[in-house]
Amino acid sequence: MKNCEIRISNFEVAGGAGWCAPASSQFEFRNSKFETGRGFVLIVVLVVVSLLSLLAVTQMLITRSESAASVASVGGQQARAAAYSGIVRAMALLKQSPNDLAGRSDNPQVFQDQCVSGSGADGWYFSVYSPNPDDSRQVRYGVEDENGKFNLNLYALVPATPPGMLTALLPDRPDLVDCLLDYLDADSNARPQGAEQEYYDGLPQPYHIKNGPLTSVDELLLVKGFTGQIVYGEDANRNGTLEPNEDDGDASFPPDNGDGELDCGLVACTTTLSYEPNTDFAGQGRININTPISASDLQSLNNDFPPETAKFLAARRAVNRPFKDVSELLDLQENLVDPSDTNPQTKGKPIPLASGITASNLAKALDRLTTGGVKIAGQEMLLGRVNVNSAPAKVLAAIFGDAQAAQKAIDERAGLSADEAQTPAWLLTHQVMASSGAFKVVGPYITARSFQFRLRSMGYNPASGRYCVLEAVIDTAGPTARVVYLRDLTGLGVPLVPPGREKS
Repeated sequence: MKNCEIRISNFEVAGGAGWCAPASSQFEFRNSKFETGRGFVLIVVLVVVSLLSLLAVTQMLITRSESAASVASVGGQQARAAAYSGIVRAMALLKQSPNDLAGRSDNPQVFQDQCVSGSGADGWYFSVYSPNPDDSRQVRYGVEDENGKFNLNLYALVPATPPGMLTALLPDRPDLVDCLLDYLDADSNARPQGAEQEYYDGLPQPYHIKNGPLTSVDELLLVKGFTGQIVYGEDANRNGTLEPNEDDGDASFPPDNGDGELDCGLVACTTTLSYEPNTDFAGQGRININTPISASDLQSLNNDFPPETAKFLAARRAVNRPFKDVSELLDLQENLVDPSDTNPQTKGKPIPLASGITASNLAKALDRLTTGGVKIAGQEMLLGRVNVNSAPAKVLAAIFGDAQAAQKAIDERAGLSADEAQTPAWLLTHQVMASSGAFKVVGPYITARSFQFRLRSMGYNPASGRYCVLEAVIDTAGPTARVVYLRDLTGLGVPLVPPGREKS
């Protein structure tokens, strides 16, 4: 309306202060005139009622949302508590029966669908599971032996570790080997296909490299060239079982080769958390062959080994040539001066001395003797040794440098007696290692004991569908079991089918 003019007049106050009601107001327009009365008040009232109704509905929706969020939060906390209950159950079992390999790796009676609280569909349950190396289409209800994997931190802590072991785990990728070694070592000299700090400084988001031990295998994603597919393989949801989308080639994520087998990547065969107390199988301190031997240890040494062993060790210490590993004693003979020799004709002259350690008493030597370890939390430990009783063929092949020997080891260990399984000496007595020399090569990197275990625990409620998935590494090397790694995998989806529910 052009040139409109509104003139309002004759208002009076009614109904108390603050309320103005029009007595006979007039709205005058040029060329038009409108009379208003009670209809205007009705419109105002309707608008106010509508606004109040909208406000009430909004408040109701907010209240319902907060209530739903509260219920979801409580359900999530209950699911997490149930999942952690599975971890606690595993900790107790592992500390109670550390040498029961079968009972801890595949035990549905203890680890599958265990009730934490309530009952039936309204109860809270947990299932502890791990990948099944024998059948990738179903999980095992139990834990995974972390000591059966190759410890990547050996290259940071024991630089003399042969790079060929890592090369065997990353065939045809020398660039990855170089990049990882550069990431771990303390120097700034890049290998031919590697990368040092200069490369990482040039990234869009620069960061400092470790130049030391990795905290977890997940940290490989920070190393040049390593991708999720290399680290985790085809197991996109980390449940250790082959899913349809993990066996369809490039049709859907993740990329896979469609061969009907699940490739779990480097996490299946490498670790950063493996160590063992430097004690014998009974938990007693070992005799350090690189240090002066006490009278009590000398008596023990003479009780367990031939007389020439103590003589050989004393002669070797006299020339200040320490051993790197006990396995070096196997069938060892050297020209040394016998410190106990009183014969004028031979005193002070090097003569052939034998260690007295052969295949027949190698197991005793590996159990009772040591060359020393490193201190962790005040306790002497041996780092990164692979348990030959549980390691998969791929890891054994990397350690042995021989795939046939690795498969033979897996075949032979199935029939070991309890005593034979206490040390790696069976590799020689069962002729997995062709010679004493071959055993000495792998001796510094192998063991027959395990103290760290990885597991995944799902806590769930069948009725509501609430669930939580936790991945943990449990360390039993100390006086009590403890969690040294914990990660929430809930966001990757439901890993198992709870009773009475379909997987979503």
